Amino acid sequence: MTGQLETSSYLPGLPPALSAWGPELSDWPEDLILTLEPWLLRLSAALGPPRSAESHGDGPPDGFAGLTRRGSYERLLTTEWLLAEQHPEEFLRRATQGEHLFYALARQSPAGTTRTRVLFDAGPHQQGAPRVVHLALLLTLARRARAGGADFVWGVLQDPQAVLHPDVSKRSVLDLLAGRSIRPALPEDFERWTSALALGPRPEADDLWLVGGAGVRAVGPPGARRVVVQEPLLDLAVGPVDLSVESPGHPPRTLRLALPPSRAALRLLRDPFEVIRRHPAPDRGPAGDGLVFTSDGRTLFARSGPGVLMRRLRNGVFPDGPPTSLSAGGRPVVAVGHVAKRTWLLLAPDASGRPRLLSFNRHRSCQSSFDLLRLPEGVAADPPGPLTLLMPQGGRKESARLYLDASGHLVGLTPVPDSPATVLCRGVTGLGRDDGQPVFVVFRSEHDERPIALRSREGGALRQADLPRRAVVWLAGVERVGRIVNLPSGSGSGRAFFGLRGSVAVEVDAGRWYCLHPRHEAEVDVPGHEAVVGALPFGGEGGQAPGVVTLDGDRRRLHLRSRHERRTVALEQPALQIALSPGAPVAAYTTAGDGLGLIDLGSGGTTWLRRSEPGA
Repeated sequence: MTGQLETSSYLPGLPPALSAWGPELSDWPEDLILTLEPWLLRLSAALGPPRSAESHGDGPPDGFAGLTRRGSYERLLTTEWLLAEQHPEEFLRRATQGEHLFYALARQSPAGTTRTRVLFDAGPHQQGAPRVVHLALLLTLARRARAGGADFVWGVLQDPQAVLHPDVSKRSVLDLLAGRSIRPALPEDFERWTSALALGPRPEADDLWLVGGAGVRAVGPPGARRVVVQEPLLDLAVGPVDLSVESPGHPPRTLRLALPPSRAALRLLRDPFEVIRRHPAPDRGPAGDGLVFTSDGRTLFARSGPGVLMRRLRNGVFPDGPPTSLSAGGRPVVAVGHVAKRTWLLLAPDASGRPRLLSFNRHRSCQSSFDLLRLPEGVAADPPGPLTLLMPQGGRKESARLYLDASGHLVGLTPVPDSPATVLCRGVTGLGRDDGQPVFVVFRSEHDERPIALRSREGGALRQADLPRRAVVWLAGVERVGRIVNLPSGSGSGRAFFGLRGSVAVEVDAGRWYCLHPRHEAEVDVPGHEAVVGALPFGGEGGQAPGVVTLDGDRRRLHLRSRHERRTVALEQPALQIALSPGAPVAAYTTAGDGLGLIDLGSGGTTWLRRSEPGA
């Protein structure tokens, strides 16, 4: 029977370790299940299997239970008596050697426990973090009772109505969270529950549990089992939660549970089943959503109607030849880049959901055009996302391309018809190149165990949770992680910019940017009226001080900020969008009237690629 229960409760969407917890977790959001998974597994091991009443075999006779070599001669087998008549010497020999066979007498034994009763202490010392533990214990005890085929009910000790809940559902979980009391649990509270619990003569046979603070040790009958939940105060800060599982006749089992992240804990205490609505991506402000430089800074791409305008740059500053317009056949362009001596465009999916790759040769003629398979679930390739960069996944001659979508998915594309796309990482906030190799910034979620298409330095497959939560990751080769730099914790968005000579700037807190350079790193504070538009090392010894470039609130001035220095560069016209080159100290910006200019951040001089048209 137990095996049938386990099989029927299997839920494929759960983590493998919790795959048999279907009835208890079917209504819970996936992210909270992943948050509680370590707690549930540790609690399940600490509580142990369902306890049955011990059988001593001293009940009334209940037929025969097979054969035995010991017993009364009244129950000797008939064949043994036949041996006494035919071969008395052999009969005596067997008697002296204990070889006679007797009917074994079966006796009735007390049935195992068929009921699990749980009462939770809702007093003032069990609010906050201990309340989150109560939720995990409720799920674990319900799962434990179901695995043992036992009836399961629970209630709140301080409840004046002594209401028993027969299930673990959305409503009953919310009742547990709402059942708070201003007084601790007292022995009188349990007396009110006596009739409702309908306990038998032996409480241990009813599998009675009392969950709460140290006061529950004085509540209820001696044969009850208890889980004492306490929240220690460590260094005047909120610490972990300590548990003690206490069963009569056995030493207590103690364990310490680290608190979940604050946001997850608040959701668990307020409403675990609340639907979290995804807010639209924050406004990128003046960042160049329609402008993108190639990773070497030699080419600038700009959206132009349904296609893309491409400008070659000499020394990363001066126009090199006339502009070139690349047509996308009426479909919006999502990403663009130079790979393997060709220019590639990634077009938004058509009605069938299949994106398209176009390649152009050096004469700007369309070389190939083919559709890819559908992108993986969650990957965005629809405008109005920013124009992003397609870049080689490995070296310049590698056939694979990297693409960062608007939802933070780092995707690998293979330019072969009907080829699948692979998700290399999620939670990516920026993508660039350093010394010919891709580098990206990851701000991953708390518990994401899904596999990704990256491999460790040793070559083993990675999961999303194997990467640090906040880090800059350099790739070595096609899919192998080469180097990782952990970032400070903070509540920032994680927006990232990549600039000249391998510099990286990441927003780790509001107004606080963490800037890295191959040999230096520093934190740079940015005033609230300025918007960061790129990373750029400047000043200091050899121009190696990592810093950021910001656009002032009037959109007429650029500020170059390092930790100890600031320099200002004036723009000829207010900037609508702006993008920094990773190959030279140059910024491209658009103006009203469809103007497009390049400004040298060293000299302050402006080169106009397209003059603005008054009244446009």
